[in-house]
Amino acid sequence: MSLTAHIPVLLAVGLFLFAAVNDLRERRIPNWVSLALLALYAALALAEPEKMLIWQSLLTGLAVFAVLFGLFHFGYMGGGDVKLWSVAAVLMGPHYVVPMLLLTTLTGLAIALPYYLSRLVMRVRLLTLWDWIPAWSVKHEKLPYGVAIALGGSVCFALRMGTISL
Repeated sequence: MSLTAHIPVLLAVGLFLFAAVNDLRERRIPNWVSLALLALYAALALAEPEKMLIWQSLLTGLAVFAVLFGLFHFGYMGGGDVKLWSVAAVLMGPHYVVPMLLLTTLTGLAIALPYYLSRLVMRVRLLTLWDWIPAWSVKHEKLPYGVAIALGGSVCFALRMGTISL
């Protein structure tokens, strides 16, 4: 595989990484990140329309958006997370969206458990033994779910593009 074949994956991973870091630091995912990922998909779809399954990918992203918008509406998820996850679903297309959703959900669970456990411990303050749990989780009310989306999106997009294999 040539180096130029890795460029879309490197761009996507860079954008996902920026979203994750920004979500950790500011609890915000800028809209331009989601738009840049969508533009990357559009460029790939123009270059290889049969490989990118344009209509199926757009419908996949729309379905993910519809479900996640409901979670956003009821306050269970942030707007940036909804947009990033929906655009990631477009990038994955119908064949890689389920693995991405599973990987993202498992990563989110791995982030949420120590996050909420540390919040509970810091509130109750019964055991000082648990002070090793990261302090960043106490300062903010919102879970940085963009980190989980970034990991799931990066890995599954690399799988879709054939950069890595299992």
